[in-house]
Amino acid sequence: MASNSSLFYNEYILRLANDKEGSCFVCYKPTNYFLHTSREPRDWFYVCKNHINDKSFCTRIYSEEELKSRKEAEEQWEKEREEARKKAGILNFFDKQPQKPDFNNSTGELSTNGTVKVKLQKQFMFLRIQNHKQKNDNKKAKEIMKQFPKAPRNRIG
Repeated sequence: MASNSSLFYNEYILRLANDKEGSCFVCYKPTNYFLHTSREPRDWFYVCKNHINDKSFCTRIYSEEELKSRKEAEEQWEKEREEARKKAGILNFFDKQPQKPDFNNSTGELSTNGTVKVKLQKQFMFLRIQNHKQKNDNKKAKEIMKQFPKAPRNRIG
C-alpha cells in the first residue's frame, strides 16, 4: 500500500479569494489568500501572505521565465557593480552603490499569469497529511456508525 505522503503532491498555488475570508492555517488570523493543489487529492487551506514569504513555511517554485529574468537581473547588477568599482576613487566613495535586486520578497505580488507556486516545508506538509487522514477517519467512523442498530428509546418495565 502506498504511504500517505506519496498521495499528496507538494506543490501549492496561491490564490486570492475576493468574496470570503478564512482563518490562517498557521496563525488563525483572517485572510483572503489560500493555497490549493492542482492535482488529486484536492487540498486547500487559507494562509496569510506573511507566511508565504516565510522560508520556514514554504519555498517558492519558479518557472523557467522567472529564473531567466532573475539571472539577467543579477548579471546586470554585477555589471553595474563592476563599473562602479572601476570608477570608484576617493571622490566617489560616498556615491550611492548599485543595490542588489531583492528576490527574497518576490512572492509579494502575483506574477503576470497570476500564479505563485510554492512547496511546503516537511513539518507543514506532515500537518496537511495528518489533517487529511483525520478527515477520512471521521468519514469512515460515521459510515460504520450508520451500520449499527439504533439504541432502544422506550422504557423497559
